[in-house]
Amino acid sequence: MNRPRHLPRRIASLVTLAAAGLAAVFLLNRPPAAPVEPVAQPATRSADTTELIRVDDRLVLRAAPTEPFTGWMTEPYPDGSLKSRSEVFKGQLHGISEGFH
Repeated sequence: MNRPRHLPRRIASLVTLAAAGLAAVFLLNRPPAAPVEPVAQPATRSADTTELIRVDDRLVLRAAPTEPFTGWMTEPYPDGSLKSRSEVFKGQLHGISEGFH
């Protein structure tokens, strides 16, 4: 019994096309990706520790107690030089904290 030589190539081509079709169906019908959380932006504002208060476990400015503070929280020595600074994002410590002596 003589089998045509091109038959294995045709079977391989059909299997490849079927696999590509299945992959396309799965890739096109997958659910959309979940939204990505916003990344914290570098702090641009600064406020002394005396200007900030804690409300509902978040730091806010005394002047605007409804909005969580984002920026640098600074603490001075008695002579006015910088003792520490910490990055705050949406009212919580986030990022760099530095102490100076």
